[in-house]
Amino acid sequence: MSVTIGGFCAIRNAIALDYCVWQAIWSMLPICDEVAVLDAESNDGTWEMLTDMAAMYPKLKLFRCPWTNPVGEPSFHVTWHNQAREKLTTEWAISLEGDEIFYPESYDEIVAACQSRKTCHCYRYNFWRDAYSCIPHGVCCGYNVIRVGPANQFFPDDAPDLLGRDGFICRAAQPSNIKIGHYGWLRKRSAIFGKHRNSMAIWDGKPQGDPRMHEAENFDGNWMLAPALWDRPDGWENKPIPYTGPPHPDYMRPWLIERGWTL
Repeated sequence: MSVTIGGFCAIRNAIALDYCVWQAIWSMLPICDEVAVLDAESNDGTWEMLTDMAAMYPKLKLFRCPWTNPVGEPSFHVTWHNQAREKLTTEWAISLEGDEIFYPESYDEIVAACQSRKTCHCYRYNFWRDAYSCIPHGVCCGYNVIRVGPANQFFPDDAPDLLGRDGFICRAAQPSNIKIGHYGWLRKRSAIFGKHRNSMAIWDGKPQGDPRMHEAENFDGNWMLAPALWDRPDGWENKPIPYTGPPHPDYMRPWLIERGWTL
């Protein structure tokens, strides 16, 4: 008997903050029996966009939750994300953030892992500077992430540290060749700094954000090349690694081109 597969994602104000959430959902639909998306009181048209999408794709199940405006609560994000998982009625689950996608080249392995009830580490490409460079390993964003596992178990955050280090999924996760693209740093310039301040408020209790990002916001050109970020011998920002993953999916290419990235 086939194991049922559900995808899940939590989002707020995806339009204003320029998440590629439509693409994230689209990348899960072909291999899922249902996809649960939890919206936290978006007020920028995101909910309406999601309801339009759900009208076209019955697999998509939408839910709403209150927005508590967390500050200095790093556990909030992963707890909120798991509230979306709890809406699933399936046996196995796959998970994405609103600025990520599963590559189609990984679909067969994802389905096989779910059907064999396997929990998986996935390789995440964290794009930085442009559409063909990534953040080096061990800094800023986790690249070895657990995104496939039983739907009735708590999923940890990017690395198996936050509220999940000793959980079942972290102990059970096995290596895989499943690939994820993380496009968050390539969003529109007009949205990246608002997203940064929102994240800093939650993670570090600093709604004002990182002072280096203030300088980058006023930099003329690719903000990721701003001297405040780039001219740091001990930093990672000026040490991107080449992207070696699959081609950008067809549905991501217009999104990237619209944001000025060369393909």
